[in-house]
Amino acid sequence: FMDSEFQRWWRLNYRPNIERDTPLPVLIAVHEHKVIGFIGFVVLGNNRRDNFNPGTGVDVRYRNRGIGKVLVSVWINEAKAMGAEKCLISTGINNYPAQRVYYGRGFKNVGECCGLVKSANSTRSIKT
Repeated sequence: FMDSEFQRWWRLNYRPNIERDTPLPVLIAVHEHKVIGFIGFVVLGNNRRDNFNPGTGVDVRYRNRGIGKVLVSVWINEAKAMGAEKCLISTGINNYPAQRVYYGRGFKNVGECCGLVKSANSTRSIKT
């Protein structure tokens, strides 16, 4: 499960970063040679002051063990070391477990966003 989720995330969000002059890191949690958690880095704009996390996840079989807390904490520390002044992260509006992790690491809610999905027949708005 996690391996396929990580691979999909990697292709969509992170792979373009490895083509940068200075690639940005991705942190992974591994258990018995399998990826069980991940978190990545993307810089917003032309500088490194704002660091955005485009994806994070922990395999459902390994949740509630503190893995997400460790990944987010390390991500924050690494972003600071890279010179980031802000760390931005988003999650689903009803993803309370992730929100607890983020609030516990000092993040504050800055509002809701609206994701748009276009199907072949319609456009609909989904709160995230």
